[in-house]
Amino acid sequence: MVNPRSAGIDIGSRFHIVAVPAELDDDPVRKFTSFTNDLKSMAEWLLAIDIKTVAMESTGIYWDPLYEMLVEYGIEVYLVNARHAKNVPGRKTDISDAQWLQQLHSYGLVRASFQPDPCIAKLRAYFRQRDVLVRYRSSHQQHMQKALMQMNLQLHHVVKDITGLTALRIIDAILSGERDAEKLAALRDRRCKESEATIADALNGNYQEEHLFELKVAVEMFDAYSVKIQECELAGQVVLNDLAEDDYVEPEKQASDWRIRGNGFSFNPQALITALAGQDLLSLHGLGPATVITLIQ
Repeated sequence: MVNPRSAGIDIGSRFHIVAVPAELDDDPVRKFTSFTNDLKSMAEWLLAIDIKTVAMESTGIYWDPLYEMLVEYGIEVYLVNARHAKNVPGRKTDISDAQWLQQLHSYGLVRASFQPDPCIAKLRAYFRQRDVLVRYRSSHQQHMQKALMQMNLQLHHVVKDITGLTALRIIDAILSGERDAEKLAALRDRRCKESEATIADALNGNYQEEHLFELKVAVEMFDAYSVKIQECELAGQVVLNDLAEDDYVEPEKQASDWRIRGNGFSFNPQALITALAGQDLLSLHGLGPATVITLIQ
């Protein structure tokens, strides 16, 4: 026996079952609700009987609050893949999941899943939320294109990106009431490859009130998600700064000068990534900042 003072916890959405060695307590298998006060009571009970380490199965996200609570109380926590625990031979049918986990853990037969340190966990949370928001925002970009197509405004054929500078200028003007195709085409950015005449031809559409409303809603939702994506990036930037510490040198370029096509960042990640990785990974072909930050996590 390598972990004599160990516990096993069967995680549930509404309650958790905790098992400890029978010789440590008269009531070795207890049930606690998932409410915070009960989680604290569980941690205090485990400390009172001198439990050093705990094994729990990683079930959905229900384990997360309990994991953080036990770590906060100074208890070593093994987050176990449920399949690994069930594949160990010799389980008796009349033993509970919590007792089986406790027994396996006491003999060192379970392997802990990797858990990042708190700083990396925080970075993961911000940039995974950013990834979710980027996916949600892309659906509203598709709604914008659909509304334009329903009015036979072939904007996507004459500009590379309907959320780019030229396209957004034109869409904003349309939503403000402009219908003259030549005036709309004059809003093109000078770097746009298509001529004003070609863009004007693409913007001779059949404007309908219901499709204009659909376009307006899609643009507003796209803008709202863009704001939240920027908030996630700036929160993540603070964590990256903490991780880089003294290796980070403030870049000469200002944040507003740094834009990457597609999923643009609201800050310059190059210097931070170089400080963390020791190399300028963004110079490698096919690696963007989002991919590199995912690798860092």
